[in-house]
Amino acid sequence: MRHPSAIAGGLALATLLAGCDVTTSRTNVAATTTSSAASVITSTVVVAPSTTGGTASNSSAPAVATLSGNTIAQQFQVAGQPSIVVANDAGATMLSAAQDGAVSVKAEKHADSPDALSHMQVSMTQEGNTIHVVFQRGSDVTGNEYVNVTITAPADSALQVTTHAGAVTATGFRRGLTAHSDAGELSVDNVMGDLNLRTSAGAIRAMGVNGAVDAETSAGAVTVSGALHGANTVRASSGRIAVSIPAASALSVRASTGAGSISNDFGFPVTGGPAGGTFSGTIGSGSDGSLNLQASTGSVTLQRS
Repeated sequence: MRHPSAIAGGLALATLLAGCDVTTSRTNVAATTTSSAASVITSTVVVAPSTTGGTASNSSAPAVATLSGNTIAQQFQVAGQPSIVVANDAGATMLSAAQDGAVSVKAEKHADSPDALSHMQVSMTQEGNTIHVVFQRGSDVTGNEYVNVTITAPADSALQVTTHAGAVTATGFRRGLTAHSDAGELSVDNVMGDLNLRTSAGAIRAMGVNGAVDAETSAGAVTVSGALHGANTVRASSGRIAVSIPAASALSVRASTGAGSISNDFGFPVTGGPAGGTFSGTIGSGSDGSLNLQASTGSVTLQRS
């Protein structure tokens, strides 16, 4: 995972295209602002379902763009279970489930000056049934430049988000989430499926879980609540861990902290001193999977919901 200081060493910015380029295999959208006027691109790209039952292919109909403001808004029509891939160098990324068949993306650009704003590049591309959203800060960045990205997509979308500095939130999806941040909080509500959550600096919050959780933070608290299945691991180098699971869970459990209190609601005996300890045991048959809780410095709590 890259350190937050790596933000300033990103790729150099490319010259932006004003408008859309639609082909049979790829749709590209890029936008910028000028020093005298900010700009927004709003367009729709239609993707027709494949007649052979495979992934969708792009329509040959051109997208229409209009200009005003500092926001880039793009809508894509998709088929089946699309994939959303976001790489945001700086800024928040917010994802929420919506109706099937469409992915809507809005990127709000922020900078210290009109000149800095004019050099910011946000790209939105579509390859088959996969939507890519990318914001890269140039190597010459000196100000506070960031982009807040808001995405609504079908609940069955597969989600992958990477950010160097910014929070990630996701709500209401059914196929899990992979989210990695060098510096930012990760917050997940009612997302089914496997969760892979990593941040070097920030809290992790996953509520309404129904699947496997692999969560790790170097600095921040981790809070998890829901039904866990499969192999589950929660780690915090500096911060507390609080996990709440149903009484009817069937998990083998191991928990430890190097410095902090440790407790559980399932009757497992705690060993160790007042500044650290461990516990382990099996809830029910243990047939649903495993749960491993590890804190280097911070309390560990396993609660019955």
